[in-house]
Amino acid sequence: MAGGSDMRLDKVLADCFGHHAEGRALYAAVSAAELKPGCCGYMDKDGRWTTIVQLTKPSDLKKRSFSEFKDAKIKTNPVSEDWGEVKSSNVRGKLIKASGKVTDPNTKAVSVGASFSYSTQDGAGGIFITKNNVTEKYLEDSWLADAWMEKNGPKIANDIPPTRDRGVWVVTRTFAAPERYVAVLKENGEEASLSINADAYKVGKVETTASWWSSYNGSMWKYAEHKDGLVLFMAGTYYKPKLWAKGFNREDQPKKEKFLGDGAMEPIDVEFTDAEDDGCVRYMQFVPEQVGKPRKKEDDNGGSDEEYDQY
Repeated sequence: MAGGSDMRLDKVLADCFGHHAEGRALYAAVSAAELKPGCCGYMDKDGRWTTIVQLTKPSDLKKRSFSEFKDAKIKTNPVSEDWGEVKSSNVRGKLIKASGKVTDPNTKAVSVGASFSYSTQDGAGGIFITKNNVTEKYLEDSWLADAWMEKNGPKIANDIPPTRDRGVWVVTRTFAAPERYVAVLKENGEEASLSINADAYKVGKVETTASWWSSYNGSMWKYAEHKDGLVLFMAGTYYKPKLWAKGFNREDQPKKEKFLGDGAMEPIDVEFTDAEDDGCVRYMQFVPEQVGKPRKKEDDNGGSDEEYDQY
């Protein structure tokens, strides 16, 4: 995996977890209240999430003059898990010191202290440490979101110029935790260490069940918390922009190549007026790329269809 000091950390982290089933890993802190299934938006040049419209909010769609997205529901997987640590495949963790039981002076909770060290092998690496359970939310009938994008993609490109360079995300699934630390090891030889108070621990797994962190090294670790949760991973469809050269005529457009994913989606043709080029008409496509493993009904683990949030 490529790294290096000149790489943006959000790009390095996303690349490290590039084949993760849960989707794209997020370095910048963004709350689950802002980024949720049904969000249509883009990453700005600094890697921060920008929402264009929330598909499950009719008033938002109407305000922006987008087409309707009927009967949209955001559902919550009733089975949540304590992930503890999540690291890219080339990161190795080891227990470097274990101490005896300690008592928190405020809560009187008894816990076990431990120090861990993480290092990377074969390029850049990424690590998440989460507190409490990770909650999965997803958009029911997520394929409808891609159908909505097919209708509204041209309007997005015309109304919101940054999407012509940054592309567009239609998010259908998120994984969030109340608190998280994230670290990016940009090259071989870098290490990230921490001391943690936990009721239980073992090498290769941190179970964050007591007072949690006690100390960590330097600026490598970035901490954030939010009462609504912080998104660790997002999944859905990324519409990658493909801008045709100036002077391109629609008649010259090559035959479309089908996207080899669920629904065999095709690129979305866009014609827009370039205000920065004296109102010249330009042509482009949004090419769909599936990010994250598609969710299946059996992933509900027996959850009830009645458990969902409406916005």
